[in-house]
Amino acid sequence: MVTLLVIAVIGLFLSDAIARQRRAPNKSISKQSVSPSVPIYTNGNFTFTAPLELTGHPPSPAFYQADAEPEITIDIFGTIYATAIQGVPGGTDFWKSNNKGTSFVYMGQPDGAQDHCNPPVVQCAALGGGDDQIDVSTGGYLYVSSLWLGNITFSSSYDGGTGGVFPGQKWEVNPAGADIVSDDRQWVAAYGPQTVYMSFATTALTRPPGSIGLFMTKSTDGGKTFPTLVEITAAQPLDQVNVESNLVVDPYNGNLYTAYIPNAAVNTVKLASSTNGGASWNITTAYTGPASTTARGVFPNLALDRGGNLHLVFTKSDVAGHTNSHIFLTSSSNPSAASPTWTTAIQVDSGAGNNAACEAWAVAGSPGIVNVAWLGSTSPSPDTINSNWDIYFAQVSGALLANPTIAQSQVATGVHNHSICLNGLGCAAASTPHGDPGNRDLLEYFRMVLDPEGNANIVFADSVHSCDPSTCRTNTWFAKQTGGSSAYNPPASPPAATFAPNLFLPNSGGHAEPNMRVDSHNCVYSAAPGGPIAWKSSNAGASFSILSNPVADEIGLVGGDEEIQPFAQIGGARPDHIYFADLGVSSVHIRKSTDGGATWAAPGPGGVGGEVSVSSDRQWMGADRNGADQTIYLWEHEFVSQVVRMNALTNDTAWSPFANGMTDPDLIAPPGSTLANTVPGNMFVDPVTHKVYGFLGASTVTTNVVGAPTGKLPNIWEADGAGTFTTGVPPGPMTNHPVFRGVIDSPANPAPPAGGATIGSNTANLFNAACIDAAGNIYASWATPNARNGLYDVWFASSHDHGQTYYGPFKINPPGIQGNMPWITAGDNGRVEIVYYGTTGTEDSTTSNNNQWNVYFAQSLNAADREPVFTVSQVSDHVMHKGPICNVGILCGNGTRQLLDFFQIAVGPDGLANIVFADTGNANGSPHVTYARQTGGPAALSNPVAVTCLATPTIQPVSAVSRKIHGDAGPFDINLPLVGSPGIECRSGGANGDHTVIISFAQPVTVGSVTVSSDDGQAMVSSSSVNGAVVTVNLTKVTNAQTVTINLTNVSDGTNTGNIGVEMGVLAGDTNADRFVDSADISQTKAQSGNPVGSANFREDLNWDGFLDSADIALVKPKSGTALPH
Repeated sequence: MVTLLVIAVIGLFLSDAIARQRRAPNKSISKQSVSPSVPIYTNGNFTFTAPLELTGHPPSPAFYQADAEPEITIDIFGTIYATAIQGVPGGTDFWKSNNKGTSFVYMGQPDGAQDHCNPPVVQCAALGGGDDQIDVSTGGYLYVSSLWLGNITFSSSYDGGTGGVFPGQKWEVNPAGADIVSDDRQWVAAYGPQTVYMSFATTALTRPPGSIGLFMTKSTDGGKTFPTLVEITAAQPLDQVNVESNLVVDPYNGNLYTAYIPNAAVNTVKLASSTNGGASWNITTAYTGPASTTARGVFPNLALDRGGNLHLVFTKSDVAGHTNSHIFLTSSSNPSAASPTWTTAIQVDSGAGNNAACEAWAVAGSPGIVNVAWLGSTSPSPDTINSNWDIYFAQVSGALLANPTIAQSQVATGVHNHSICLNGLGCAAASTPHGDPGNRDLLEYFRMVLDPEGNANIVFADSVHSCDPSTCRTNTWFAKQTGGSSAYNPPASPPAATFAPNLFLPNSGGHAEPNMRVDSHNCVYSAAPGGPIAWKSSNAGASFSILSNPVADEIGLVGGDEEIQPFAQIGGARPDHIYFADLGVSSVHIRKSTDGGATWAAPGPGGVGGEVSVSSDRQWMGADRNGADQTIYLWEHEFVSQVVRMNALTNDTAWSPFANGMTDPDLIAPPGSTLANTVPGNMFVDPVTHKVYGFLGASTVTTNVVGAPTGKLPNIWEADGAGTFTTGVPPGPMTNHPVFRGVIDSPANPAPPAGGATIGSNTANLFNAACIDAAGNIYASWATPNARNGLYDVWFASSHDHGQTYYGPFKINPPGIQGNMPWITAGDNGRVEIVYYGTTGTEDSTTSNNNQWNVYFAQSLNAADREPVFTVSQVSDHVMHKGPICNVGILCGNGTRQLLDFFQIAVGPDGLANIVFADTGNANGSPHVTYARQTGGPAALSNPVAVTCLATPTIQPVSAVSRKIHGDAGPFDINLPLVGSPGIECRSGGANGDHTVIISFAQPVTVGSVTVSSDDGQAMVSSSSVNGAVVTVNLTKVTNAQTVTINLTNVSDGTNTGNIGVEMGVLAGDTNADRFVDSADISQTKAQSGNPVGSANFREDLNWDGFLDSADIALVKPKSGTALPH
C-alpha cells in the first residue's frame, strides 16, 4: 500500500519509454509556415507579488507533502480557484481567493467529497489526485477533474466551490467522467453557460493493442453527465500519442483545439481541430523540428487569443541529454482551416538564467499578445543534477508579425534545486522525493491564467521553500502580476457621447419606469404606468405633449404596466401605426392608433383584438411584417404559475393561443417542487428570418429551497421559435437556450470557511434586456451582484448564430461605479448602446440610503467582434436618485422602489439615442420622468436618415402663469414655461399653501376635469373655473420645496381634444430662481428693501403685501439652505 501511495503521489503520467511503440508513417497533412520571424528581446518591466504559499491542506497519507502540478482559473467576478494534486488516493487540494489573490482559503478536496476528510484528520481514500485540471464557465460554474487508477473523477460546483447539501448546491461528483477506463492526463475546457469538454489519453479497442489514442467527452449539463465520447485521433489510427496538450475552446464560435506529439516522431507537434463541437476532428502538423531534437518537454501548450489566433508553446531540446532545452512559440491565424498556416517557431526564453528552460505554459490576451511562463536554470540541461531553477515570465507582442517583441522578467527564484526529469513515470527518481538524477518532484507543468484585468496569475510547485526534505516533496505557491503591460490591449473605444440638458416630461410627477420608442418617422413616444400616461415628441425631443389616454374606454383595471409598439406601414406611409398594451392584471388591454396617438381603439373588427392574456404580469411587444401580412406579438408571464408565454395577433384579427416559452427541463419544476419565479425580459423579431425571441430570468429549484419561498434568479434564458403570419396560429414551438447561468449562494449550514463564501447571482434587476442589430447579431444585457463582494455590475453578451450560443459576458460599468437596471438597443452591425443607473457608492445598491445615482450610457461600435469596446458617458445632468433601488418588484419594502423596475433607450432613423428615466433628484422621494437626447458622439446607424415627425393634432395652451395680487401694487405673474424646466414660484403660499395658476389657450375651451399632483401628495385643487380661453386653478395645501403638476383632462376647443399638464416649482425665497435659497437670495431681498414693488422686483415681495421691507427679509432668511429636488 505504501508503495502505491508513493508512486501515485508523483502523478499518473506515462513515460516516453512506456509509451514508445514502433514507428509508423505520418499520414497527417503537412505543416505550412509563414515567413520566418526574428524576435526582438527586451528586459520586461513586469513586477509580481512576493510568492504566497497555499496552505491549510491535510497531512499527506504518504508522509511526504506533495502538492504539485497546480492548477488555477479565475471567473468573471475575479474569484481565483487553485488546485494541486496529492496523488492517488491522496486527492486534489482546493483553494479559493475572494480578494484577488491577497490570501487563499483552503476549501477541501472536491474529489474527496465522498469522505469529507479535512484537517487535522489525515486524508481518506479519494478517487482522484493523479492528475488534475480545472476550468470555470462563463457564469462561474467550477469544474475540477482528477485522475485515479480506474477513471477520471469530475466534480462540478455551482456555488463557488463551497458545497452544501441540496442538489445543485453540493458538489456534483462523477467518479467515471471519462466514460472509458485506463485514462491518463485529462484536460478540461468550459464553453458557455453549461457546456464542458474533457480530453484525455487512453487505450481503446479501436486502436492497435496497447496503443494510446486521444479522446474527448462532452457534457451539456454543467459537468453532471458526459454522454458523448469521441476519439480525436480516429483519423490517425497509427498515431500513438506520446504527450498531449491542453484542450482549448474558442469562446466566440465553439471551435475546439488540442495538440499532441506522436510517439513515432517526438520532434513533431500535431494539431487536432474541430468545428462541430467535437463530433469530428481534423489533424494537421503544426511543427516539425530537426530529427535530432524532441518537442517533448513535457506537455505542449495551446493558447487562443481574443482575435481567434492560436498559439503553440513547447520545449525543444536535443534528444541526447536534453541539451539546448528552450521554449519555443509558433502561431496560426487560421487554426480551424483544413490546412492551417503557422509562423516559424521562435525561441521565447533568453539570457544566462535560461541556459536550460522547460515546462512552459502560455495564455493569450488581445490579438498577438501571448504570455509565457516557464522554469529556467543556468545549468546546461534539465538533466543536470542539483540545478537551481527559477520561474520566468515573458510577454510576446505581435506574435504573428515578422518581428515580435519578447519582454522577459523573473517571477520567483530558487523554486527547485534538483534536475527536472521529463520522462514521467520513467524518471529514475520518480518515487524518491528529492532524488537525483531523474528528479520528478515538480511533476510535469505549472499553470498561469489571466484575471479580468489581463494580469498574469501563476501557481507553481516549489520543492525548496517551506518544504523540509524529510517530510515534503513540494508545496504550491501563487504569484500575481502587479506591474507591466496587461495582456489585454483592446482597440480604441468610440468618442464619448454628449446629451442635451435633461427635460422633465409634462405631467410626469408620480410616474416611473418609462418606456421609450421611436418610429420610422422619428416620432418619439413614451408611456408610464399609473393612469396610464403617454407622451409624444414631434420635434426630436425638444418638447413632449401628452397623448390622449389610450385605454380611456376601458372599464376594468388599468395602468399596471405599459408598452408601446410603433409599426411602420407598407411603403413608409405616414403615420406609423401605434399599438399600446396596458396591464390590467385580469388581462392585457390592447389599443391601436392610426393617427399618431390622437385617438385609440381596440384593434380588429368589433375590437376583437382588444383583450389578451388573462392573469398576466409585465408584458412586452414585438412586431413583424411579411408582405401584406403583419403580426403583433405579446410576451409576458402568467401571474400565478410564472409560465412565460407568447401570443400573436395577425392582421388585427383574434389573438392566437399562447406558445409556452419554457420548454427546457431546467425550467420545468419536477413533481413536488416549484419554479417559483420568472421575470420576463423583452422580446423582438428577426425581420429577415421572422424568428421570434423572448428573454427571461429564472430561479431554480435549488435557489428556491435556499432562498425560500422565492429564490434568486441566477439564470438568463432565451426562448426562440418560428414566427407566424396565420390567423389564430401561435408562434413556435419555442426552444430555450441559456444566455447566462450564474452561481448560487453558499450554504448557511454547513457554512464555508471564513473568506470563502459566494454571493449568488441574481439577474433580475429587474428585467434583463436584449436586442438585435441590422446584421442579425443578438445582444443581451443584465446586472448581477459580484460573487466576491455583492456589488452590482452590468454585463453584456452577444450571439452570432441566431441565439444558439452566447459570447462573453463582458463587464460594462467601469471600475469604481456600480451598475444596475440596464437596458440595451442596437443599430447597424455591431453598434450597441446600453443605459444603466450607476453610482460611485460602495454599499449594497438594493438597500443603501446613501448611494447617489446617475444615468450612464455605454456605446460600442464593434459589439459583434471578439474584443468589443465600450465608451461610457454620463446622461443625467444631475443626481437623479439617492437611496435604494430594490429589485424584487411588488415585494419591495416601502420607499425602496421609487424608480420602479426599468427605464429604456431607443434609437430612431437619425441614429441618435433617446433615453427616458425615473428621476427623484438627490433624494428618495416621489419620481417624475426625465428625457435625455444624444447631441454628439457616434450614431447607432452608419447612414442615418433625417426625417421629421408630423405633429399629432392636439390642443396646447399658449401660456401658463402663477398669479398673486401684491396689495395696491396690483397683480404680478411668474411665467410657468410649457416646455423645459418648470417655472419657480418663490412667493409664500401663506398659512394654507394657496396659489393661483392661470392657463391660457388660443381659443375657448372646455375642460373635463382639473387635478393636481405633488411630491408629497398633499396639494389639492380648491376651485377652478373656465372663462372662454382662460382656465383658472386655485390650489391649496401646497407645501414648500417641491414640484407640483396641474392636470387638465379632456380639454377641447371643438376641433382637437387632449390632456394638459403644467408644472410649477414651489420654493419660497428663491428670488433668483436658481432652485436654491441661499445668501444670494437674502442679499437680493435686502437690496430691494424700501423700494416700490414693480415688474423688476416683485419676486422679492415674498409675502405679496405690496411692500418690500423687513417682513420679506424675515421670510427668506429661515428658508436658506432649502432647494428644489431635481
